[in-house]
Amino acid sequence: MWEKLDKALRGKLLLILVGVLGVGLILFGSCEKETQEEALPTEFEACELYRLTLQKEAEELCRQVKGVGDVAVYITLEKGEVTTYSGSKVTSVTPPVVAGVAVVCEGGDSDRVKKEVSGLLSAMLDIGVNRIYISSMK
Repeated sequence: MWEKLDKALRGKLLLILVGVLGVGLILFGSCEKETQEEALPTEFEACELYRLTLQKEAEELCRQVKGVGDVAVYITLEKGEVTTYSGSKVTSVTPPVVAGVAVVCEGGDSDRVKKEVSGLLSAMLDIGVNRIYISSMK
């Protein structure tokens, strides 16, 4: 069949086929790029994931303290992650800064528990005990 078509028509068909393939590759490539970009978390999502991870780790740590039963920890962040660019291609990333911590736990009415939990969280999060509030669970 290919031999029966005249040379000009074969050239046009070949050109159309190459054009369609090119457009398909361009569209597929742009869809792939958009998918990859969407997979990256936004700055807010990254900070929220960091905050939730810290909360979970803090709750696990608090549960290890004698006298603490059930516990809920809420951490607030002062500012987000900071990326510093310096030199040719050297970058440093500073994690978000913790502003404060609220803890509600069984045993939170005990001065000993309050002192131990606030000391642990202060060391873990590198914040002053004045930024940690502990209350007993009802």
